This record gives sequence, C-alpha cells and structure tokens, in this order.
Amino acid sequence: MGRTGERGSPHRHAGRWVVLDARFLRLLSIDATTFAGTSPKAVLDPIARRILLPRMRAASRDRRPVADVADDHGRRWNVRVEPLVGAKSGQLLALRGCYWRSESTMPAPPPVGGWELRVTPPGPHQSMRVYWSPGLFTVHDLAVPAGDSPHGMEGPQWLDETVMEADRAETRLFLEGLAAATSDALHFHTFRIRGRRTGREHRIRSAIWRDTSEAGPDIWLRGVSIRSTDPESSTDSGRVSTRFLEALLALGPDPVFAIDTVYEQLFLTTARFAQLGVALPADRHLLRICHRDDVAALRTMLAEATTNTGTVAGPVRVRLAGQDGWTTVDLLGAAVRNPGTTPRHVLCLVQRPGRVLAEHAA
Repeated sequence: MGRTGERGSPHRHAGRWVVLDARFLRLLSIDATTFAGTSPKAVLDPIARRILLPRMRAASRDRRPVADVADDHGRRWNVRVEPLVGAKSGQLLALRGCYWRSESTMPAPPPVGGWELRVTPPGPHQSMRVYWSPGLFTVHDLAVPAGDSPHGMEGPQWLDETVMEADRAETRLFLEGLAAATSDALHFHTFRIRGRRTGREHRIRSAIWRDTSEAGPDIWLRGVSIRSTDPESSTDSGRVSTRFLEALLALGPDPVFAIDTVYEQLFLTTARFAQLGVALPADRHLLRICHRDDVAALRTMLAEATTNTGTVAGPVRVRLAGQDGWTTVDLLGAAVRNPGTTPRHVLCLVQRPGRVLAEHAA
C-alpha cells in the first residue's frame, strides 16, 4: 500500500493515473500503487494539487469527463479526468485522472473497474449478482463480452471461477461482513486471481462500501477494483494463513467445498471437485445441485454440523446433478467456527460411496 510521505520533484506524478473514490474524494491509487483512502493533498505533487485535483472535483460535481489544457509556472500540461460509473445503477463510483506534458501522448491508464453487487433475501430464488463495468474485465484479465451492458455474473460463480482457491473463503467472509454493515464506511480487501487468458497471478485491491441509502429488502455493495503491484501485506488475503490453506487443499486427495447454510449456496470448490463432473449453476444454489429427494437428509447433516461444532457430521449419501445424470457421493461436514454467533458455513469432504472414513461410518 502506498505511503503518504512520498517526496520528490514538483511534477513526480506527471503521466501517472490517480484514482479517487467519488463520495469522499479520497485517494485509492496512483497507477498500480494503492492507498487506503488517504487525503490526496497529503500525497500528490504540487502541480497535481493545482491542476488535477480541482478538475477531479469538478468532474465529481458535474459527472462529466474533462479534457483540458492547463498552464502552470510557464509549462503547459494536458489534463484528463474520467468518471467511473456503476454498470447497473449509473452511480458515480470513482474518478481517475492524469496530467502529462502537452507535447507527449496520453499515458495508458492502468486496469481499474467498478462493480455493484446485489444480494436478495434467502430463498429458492435468491441471487447475488455482481454487475461489472467494462474496465473490471481488464482488471480480471478477461475479454469484455459482446452485447449490451450491464454485464455481470452471479457472485458465487465469480468467487469459484476467478478468485484463487486459497483466497475464496476470506473473500466470501469479508463480503458477508460488509453486507451486514450498518454504515456506508469505505473498506478495503485484497485477493488474488489467475488470469484466464494469460495464466498469470494478479493481486486485486478493492475499495468497497455498503450503500445504506438503498431502500427495500435487497442489499447493495458497490466498489472499485484496481490491479495492484503492492507487496503482500499481513493485513490482507495474502497473509501466511492463506498460503497454508492453499497447500492443505492441494494435498487433500478428495474434493472439498463449503456450504452457506443461510443462503444454501455451495462455494469454495477445490480443483479436485471438478473431477466429479457436477454441473454447477451460476448461483450455486443447493436446490439446483442436490437431488430433491436428498435435500432433507443434507439439511439434517448441515444442522448437525452447525449445532455440534468441533465434531464431524455425517456421512450422508446424496446425489448431485452431473453432466450426464446424477453423481452419488458421501459427504462429511464440519462447521466453520464463528466466534459469538452460530456457525453458518459447513466445510464438506466429498467421497465416493464405499470410501467414507471408517471412524465416521454409520
């Protein structure tokens, strides 16, 4: 994360893109270096403070891009400011701006994108759909889809198919905590992805808030994500514990996944889960994965796990929807402890019939 004590030439930020959140005009990044909502005046060089910041404030008020030329102490600069808006609501989420010498070409902006996550109440038609601005596809190393916007995907699908395995649980818990927030304070979270087109690992830094102005039963989270080159920090999802989890999941011979018992969603599937051939719907809802005649038994196992923390529940035999029919598996479940409240997540170990561990056999 960037430091507020940068020192250097009076135009050290020339040719570098600055991103501010639109609500409080706090600094989120300079190129790929991120900041935790710092005051831009405390970081930006004198010329940026004189010719870039005022134009970013104006763009925040007017919600329009700025393409201008500014003279400062006998030198001419080009100035560009671009609003970043929500793909679904059209709300202004952030602004990015840059100034550079008038005789030079405009520097290419780094990958930055906005998103909006809508969480509907629990139930068989529950949805966690995230709407992406075009820039977010670049952040994730994905091609922008053809057709009219807004583009997006179900949140569980994004988590399962885009976020790296060891960062999925912490990212899910972070978003759940934010969905329960009662204020619109700005929060930050870092996670890793592996680009589908290049196979490269990228660190994504997101500034996120709950929009408490939205009425009705649906919850809206809005955010801005930046591809970051910051070193790993002990305060984000690159910490040592996720590295141990990554190694543990790689060693296990059997598929593992987690279930959110409130929303009845399956998430955190490991790489070996794909070998089962289960057809996962975008929303990952259990009623569309588990055979209807087996749902009651599965719910009983999940309730046993969340009631008796520290023990293993099951096994329970269920059929999961496959590409060519039903796949029969035995599941063992253990609740993930949640200090102060009843656990809502159960980690499940998947085994083919006849391979359930002897000590857990019925």
